Amino acid sequence: PADSAAPTAAPERLRAAGAAYLVFPQVALWWLDHYAEFRAHLDTHGRVVLRDERTAVVYAFGRPGARR
Repeated sequence: PADSAAPTAAPERLRAAGAAYLVFPQVALWWLDHYAEFRAHLDTHGRVVLRDERTAVVYAFGRPGARR
């Protein structure tokens, strides 16, 4: 994507549909560096439950509208 807007909207749609986790395998971790606003959104609306730069980063989400 050209900016952080598109990747930021996708997890919100998935979360609204009931997704509980978002996984970034090691080969996709560059997204979190390249799209800083996207990462900030994930850090604000989810919580990291696994961070291992050799394998993956996993974010957990609560129900839409629920407090963290």
